[in-house]
Amino acid sequence: MGTVLDYSVSPISASAIRDAGHVGAVRYLSPPREAWMKGKPATAEEAQNFKTQALDMAFVWQYGGASSPDAMRGREGGLADATNAGKQLKAIARTGYPVFFAVDFDITLDQWNTTAVEYFKAACEVLGRERVGIYGHSRVIAWAHQDGVIADLGGGKALAWQTKSWSGGQRAPEAVLYQGTHNVTGPEGIQVDVNEVLHDYWGQAAPGTTTPPQDKKKEAPVADNAVDIDLHHLIPFGNPTPLPKKRIIVHTTENTPGTSSRNILDYQVRTRTGSYHRLVDASGQITLANTDDWQTWSVGNKGNDIALHVSLVAQAKMTRAEWLAQPKMLEGAARVIAYWARTYDIPLVKLTREELGAGKHGVAGHLEAQVWGNTDHWDPGYEFPYDVVLARAKEINAGKTAPAVAIPPAPVPKAPLTLDTPCKSHVPGSTHVAPLADYIMYIDRGVFESRRMIDANAQRLEALDKKFDRLLELVEKKEQ
Repeated sequence: MGTVLDYSVSPISASAIRDAGHVGAVRYLSPPREAWMKGKPATAEEAQNFKTQALDMAFVWQYGGASSPDAMRGREGGLADATNAGKQLKAIARTGYPVFFAVDFDITLDQWNTTAVEYFKAACEVLGRERVGIYGHSRVIAWAHQDGVIADLGGGKALAWQTKSWSGGQRAPEAVLYQGTHNVTGPEGIQVDVNEVLHDYWGQAAPGTTTPPQDKKKEAPVADNAVDIDLHHLIPFGNPTPLPKKRIIVHTTENTPGTSSRNILDYQVRTRTGSYHRLVDASGQITLANTDDWQTWSVGNKGNDIALHVSLVAQAKMTRAEWLAQPKMLEGAARVIAYWARTYDIPLVKLTREELGAGKHGVAGHLEAQVWGNTDHWDPGYEFPYDVVLARAKEINAGKTAPAVAIPPAPVPKAPLTLDTPCKSHVPGSTHVAPLADYIMYIDRGVFESRRMIDANAQRLEALDKKFDRLLELVEKKEQ
């Protein structure tokens, strides 16, 4: 369904947001708390520009910081903030729009029950429940929904915007937005958060609007976040690393295709011998093993910190034909690479070892990453079809849903090897051909005869030792 931005450092032009492939933004109604917050509040001109560019806009109220959260002011705070939010909506010609009220800290259930819920009840009194939303971790979203203090959208969804912070890797099923990427460089060089859109309605129109902005016919940007299974909470090691990252490194796990990504991840958790950002197996499903802002154990130290790493559950020794016989896996790899390319503005080009070492941006393998040091691996192999995968990634980012590259059928299986299978000698100059059983017999006979020869020689040596000892005794007696 696309991605939307939120930001407070500075306004960003609607055209820049559109050109970056996002469908809109969540903008602040609250005034700036700090001098650097030049992106607060949203203006009427900004709202009009979004409309002109066919972008959507939703709204959030957050004035207080971590030490003085808005919601911990209780009922009086809720009345005041909802009233002021309504005034700002009117000032920018967006009367009737809903508002997310931020709970931007690790709130406990006791804090919610004693104070914060009263804040939201008061906001509902001012705006009406259908116009009240919440921003926060997965648990506070559930509490707000259960207590009936945020808009219920039906189908288990509510006007809820989840942050991954303090959520412990859990996703709130009620959420319509998910803030999974924090503080990255966005359009026009401004620091932004990137949010996944999870529902047709995420506050970008007044409740009850029959034709919300997203229903207008316009070119839909790519929505895939390249995650089918989120297991990043399982990895207990690594450290935070800065974003954006501008290099993508492709790996293989050195397992036979057909092995599941979960098996690989469980092994890495148990042994702490390696990790990646994403895993793709033969099913084509993408497993999130680490978030993009986390250090992986994939290559040497430098590459672990500055690159994004995707590993395919396959082997570097595979031929091009064997790779092309894994279309689902290659499609998954293309999805991952396409997502990173559009999210972090990474060129979809294959880098040589020299180009990677020179600091260029693009896609390479573990082989090329040797230039960074501390590794001698050569996966994903010399015949990995970068051309096919990168071409498909470009198609994905252009909105094409079906692969244009023809995938050849899997190689015809070879006949099973039996004891009767004819085998040709590998001895230079020999033309001997015999059943496999004969070669096994030759080896067995050779081992048997060699053993007999060794035993016979040992017996001869033992006899010679005895004769030698006897001669020494005779010499000693003669000398006496």
